[in-house]
Amino acid sequence: MASGIGELPLSKSSARLYGRLMLASAAEVDFDNQGRIVMPAYLKKYAKIMKDTFILGIYDRVEIWDKKVWLDLSQKTDKKAESIIEDLSQLGI
Repeated sequence: MASGIGELPLSKSSARLYGRLMLASAAEVDFDNQGRIVMPAYLKKYAKIMKDTFILGIYDRVEIWDKKVWLDLSQKTDKKAESIIEDLSQLGI
């Protein structure tokens, strides 16, 4: 059973696409003197971050989402939960 992105089978196109989706926009960030995250402008634009955000702890990383975008995605994901689980089980996750 695969336990991380690096362990997914590269022979499966869905595994390669998943890895790209998850890692291509990843970036290291800095903190300012007050402990705030300094996010690159291109990531703010990509994530459509306007004002209010959600900060998610996912395994060993942090994701920052615009509040409205996250709530919309979360609702869509909830509706697809069964098929997502089925797809991942086929990858051995």
